[in-house]
Amino acid sequence: MDNYNEKLDLKDIISKTLSSIESSKEAVFNIVDHVKSELDEIKIKLNNVKRETSIAISEVDDYRKKDQMARQRLAKVSKDLKSYGEADIKKAYEIASLIRLTYQEKKFNEKLLIEKRTELERNLISLRKVLENGETLINKINVAFDYLSQNSLEKLIDGEMSKEDRINIAIKMLEAREQEKKRISREIHDGPAQSIASIVFQAEICSNVMKKDMNKGLEEIENLKSTVRETLNEVRAIIYDLRPMSIDDIGLLPTIRKMIEIFERKEGIHVEFQSNNIVNELDKFIELTLFRIIQEILNNVKKHSKAKQVKVKLEFGTVYLKLQVKDDGIGFNIEKTLKRVKNESTNYGLIGVINRVKEIMGEINIESSRNNGTYYDIKMPINKGVILSEL
Repeated sequence: MDNYNEKLDLKDIISKTLSSIESSKEAVFNIVDHVKSELDEIKIKLNNVKRETSIAISEVDDYRKKDQMARQRLAKVSKDLKSYGEADIKKAYEIASLIRLTYQEKKFNEKLLIEKRTELERNLISLRKVLENGETLINKINVAFDYLSQNSLEKLIDGEMSKEDRINIAIKMLEAREQEKKRISREIHDGPAQSIASIVFQAEICSNVMKKDMNKGLEEIENLKSTVRETLNEVRAIIYDLRPMSIDDIGLLPTIRKMIEIFERKEGIHVEFQSNNIVNELDKFIELTLFRIIQEILNNVKKHSKAKQVKVKLEFGTVYLKLQVKDDGIGFNIEKTLKRVKNESTNYGLIGVINRVKEIMGEINIESSRNNGTYYDIKMPINKGVILSEL
């Protein structure tokens, strides 16, 4: 009996570990997708800044020549009092002063653009490294997930797990934990940390600009405020990705409704949500898995479907829950898409949904065709007891 209970405990540990690894994998997928979008945006910004910098450098060269000529003219007029009167000297001085002021403004603008170009180039290099590391990490997580979900779990059920297997599992768990710590550290370093450094830099610019031009200084302050808001949103997103706090605070269904409301407002896609009341309490990891599945499906709708309406229906039973999602988008060829995903490691979201369902012994059916939208039909257990009974 003790041996049987020990197996159940180990099954529970592996089941929770698989859920944690899959959650981490999905987080990496989202980061990789986000980094790719950021890379595209930075490339566009960098090209624009390079073009502006080139123009600014030409203008500075032009005004440097004008400034030299104006100063030479002023010196000539000031020395030749016989040929030039007081009015001529005053006019030459005013012209020289105006050109010198414009020249200094052009030089300051050139400096700002060069600094901005350098910052964008650094960010571009950093994001490319993050993308490379993210894709490498995905492969490593897949190896660990496959090992635990297939080889080790089968050995555990059959009672064939050796001491070496147990040690290997412990090592892989520690490695997965360390990789997750590195991921969070890297995301903070490449996101909010970089933004905070940029805030300090912008604050210095504001101080310098306001000494010369109050209006331009106020414009820079507005830019600074915008950067602060973006940084705050990045921090909140990192915290939210670790675990949606509102699930603990207000419950699963209100959190799903809140997420859908934000999605509708941000993406302009109408979502019709239907649900009965929760019959039996769901395990926490089931709640999080369900939330992430709905979130990822809606993310796929946003990115790929071109849908205008989505229907999300939840039915809670005593043992299982059922999730149905239908959109009116352009649809896709499921077989070809899955094949391309495996060959090219693209569309992590679709694989993420499928893997999330399968790792908790759920069932998923996806129907889609061109111009007929996409339909997800998902069945999930409500707690670990149901999962273990399926093993």
